[in-house]
Amino acid sequence: MERASDVVFVVQGVLREYFLLADGTERTKAFIAEAQVAGSLADLLSDAPSRASIVAEHETRVLLARYDEMKALGQRFPSWADFGRRTTAALLSRKAEREYELLALDAEGRYEAFLAQCPGMEARVTAKNVASYLGITPVHLSRLRRRRSGARAGR
Repeated sequence: MERASDVVFVVQGVLREYFLLADGTERTKAFIAEAQVAGSLADLLSDAPSRASIVAEHETRVLLARYDEMKALGQRFPSWADFGRRTTAALLSRKAEREYELLALDAEGRYEAFLAQCPGMEARVTAKNVASYLGITPVHLSRLRRRRSGARAGR
């Protein structure tokens, strides 16, 4: 794998950030939609090969910037430094929320959190990738969906 070097701003579409396991399995780390920034902060800060990969889920328009150039702009211009701090804070906040969900919530709770935090995303990505994001199988996701639709119908 290559070293991470770019920061991506999504203009239109959806990116999926994932880890590729030794057996070829992909584990979805995040979905990045319009007006969000993609780029694995840990990979950008390390000198090691990138562990995360990013792929467009469908036709996507992005703005791409070299991370080193963004840092240089931040050193020269206070507004760029502020943008960098806010972007980093947002990434860290998302990461902390994701860790909480994975460690403290059951599958149903993670699914509910996903639906609340990413409205409409379920229709934009495959069920396989949603299940991967939730840390469950596609069959389990199907059960959660049925249970949820049944609960809504019973209201």
